[in-house]
Amino acid sequence: MTTVDSPKPESDSLRAKLREANERSRRYSSRLWQIPLAFIGIVGVVVGGVIKDIENSPLTGPAFLALGVLGIAVAIHILGMADGHKRAVLNIQIVEEQLQLKKTVIYKPWYWRTFYIVVIVISVTSLLLGIYYVASGLLPLFLQVIGALLLFVTTRQEMHHLGTFLLSMLPRKRPGRAWPECVLSALIRLLVGALGTLLFFDPLIPGTGIVTVHAPSIYSETLDNLRVRIMPIGLGETAGSNHIVFGKFDGSGQAAIPVSFQLFQVRASVEVFDRSQFQQPVVASVIVYVSPFVRRQITVKHIRF
Repeated sequence: MTTVDSPKPESDSLRAKLREANERSRRYSSRLWQIPLAFIGIVGVVVGGVIKDIENSPLTGPAFLALGVLGIAVAIHILGMADGHKRAVLNIQIVEEQLQLKKTVIYKPWYWRTFYIVVIVISVTSLLLGIYYVASGLLPLFLQVIGALLLFVTTRQEMHHLGTFLLSMLPRKRPGRAWPECVLSALIRLLVGALGTLLFFDPLIPGTGIVTVHAPSIYSETLDNLRVRIMPIGLGETAGSNHIVFGKFDGSGQAAIPVSFQLFQVRASVEVFDRSQFQQPVVASVIVYVSPFVRRQITVKHIRF
């Protein structure tokens, strides 16, 4: 008597496991780009819609801090999804091998790592901006802390592996065209070290810089009545009255004023006021950062209202 071989239960179980792994892989793969793009959209909405006046709004600092914290949470979630996606792909490969099927999937981390780096950059930038706007009076010390941290990072052994990580993001490597990993890591270390050095010594560079103020376009009266008042700002307070400088606009609507900056004075309060009225009301005002290149007269600071 002949019998017909029925499908093995193990084969049915493996095929069900293969379908489940494929579904899990597709779910993780879609979320690895959907969630970062949603986060980028939230950042755009907050920066473009919620924060109307970035320099003067009281919501600026807390909003940037909230974006930074949210971005860190999103980055951690991306790592978890990437790990799940990798395990799902490995399970698919194992089941396909057991079923003697041709390999149909391969794990490619470069596409999600690109989104991951974008989220990290946005998160760190948002945190730094949040700290800057919340504690702007401590900006000189804040710059030095960031510079010291960057200099410390350049001494870490992990910087040597950064070139490997960045090269692994590429979808493919052309033979003989990719930079050696050590050269790429050395260039990154050099750039980070240069930025850290600049930030650390930034508050320690005094000098006299040229600040060019452009007349506010909303002012309809003659420019003869307008005057400019510039006050350097140090650690949490403005300079004394002997460091406050005044200037007036020329025929082209510009006022080029030399301003003296002492140690830890990296910002300036700029006010345009109307001297023709009794109270001399302020027409426009802003607080700006003045780089060491301006303080050493390498460049000129332009302020437009």
